[in-house]
Amino acid sequence: MKKFYLFFLFLGLSLCSFAQSYDYLTLRTADGTEKSLSVDGLRITFSDGKLLARNGKEEAQVALADMACMFFATTPTAIESLAAADADGLRVQIRGGRLVTNAPAGSEIQVYTLDGRRAPQQGLGNGAYLVRVNGRTFKVLAR
Repeated sequence: MKKFYLFFLFLGLSLCSFAQSYDYLTLRTADGTEKSLSVDGLRITFSDGKLLARNGKEEAQVALADMACMFFATTPTAIESLAAADADGLRVQIRGGRLVTNAPAGSEIQVYTLDGRRAPQQGLGNGAYLVRVNGRTFKVLAR
């Protein structure tokens, strides 16, 4: 009987040793926005169709209908949004392979790949692009 208990104790300890240590919870919405929170003191609650995650220092709130996935990771994400915007409210994003912006009519717009090659404003594949609108440059992610 003693061997039986020792076997299960050893089995339990060995399973614990295979567990990975994750430092962040990452929430991803359907539009690709990601937000990472440290797991130290993390509390997750659900209310009124929303997920609220907070750790005492920061918080993230996501409507469950907009939630794509959530996962634990060893490093935080820096993707606040797939759309880029500046202080004046000028927004640039790529949807369905097309460049979408709220720039005024007649604006000078150029799209470049990260290696500096000029790209068209439509038919853009997945990846990161630099978009220049009237002298302002935005880094935009297409998924």
